[in-house]
Amino acid sequence: MGPGISSATEHDLLALAVGRLPHVTKFPVAFGGLTTDGLLPVTATAGTQTRSLAGLVVQPERGLGGRSLVEKRARLAIDYRTARGITHDYDRAVLGEGISTLFAVPVMVDGQARGVLYCGSRAESAVGDVVARAAFSIADSLATELRVRSEIDRRLSSFATPAPAAIGSAAREELRESYAEIRSIAGSSQLRV
Repeated sequence: MGPGISSATEHDLLALAVGRLPHVTKFPVAFGGLTTDGLLPVTATAGTQTRSLAGLVVQPERGLGGRSLVEKRARLAIDYRTARGITHDYDRAVLGEGISTLFAVPVMVDGQARGVLYCGSRAESAVGDVVARAAFSIADSLATELRVRSEIDRRLSSFATPAPAAIGSAAREELRESYAEIRSIAGSSQLRV
């Protein structure tokens, strides 16, 4: 990651991760989302040819990604159209993009699925070890970045409500600068495969 990663939002980081998936997995389509209020809105796509995935909101336990989210493990449908182990709530969106094989990988942060990354192919494709490892690596890198940011935010918030005399404005500014530098260093070492 280059300069400016420390100021990237969680959704910017998701978009970077999704954008890398087609390059490292050789699956031409990628998409993903981060959980919001228990749902998984798809907010990042790469390699799409239609807008069928736009606005998709995945519910827990529904579809391949919903199962991945709840089970906290990767899920695969080699032939999505006929997959029996999933609900087909999202067929219109997935099949509308022409996806045949779909691979869903949860983004695990502190034991909780914070999101799902999807890799899709327009032809039936086996997901070998190399492809799976690459997708897991990107999901892990994204999870690490989200975890670091969450911890920094938590620590910063503990300084947000000190007694007025406890921390002066100069010390508070120095703390902000220190945490910004830590965030920059942490960010520059993340999302690399």
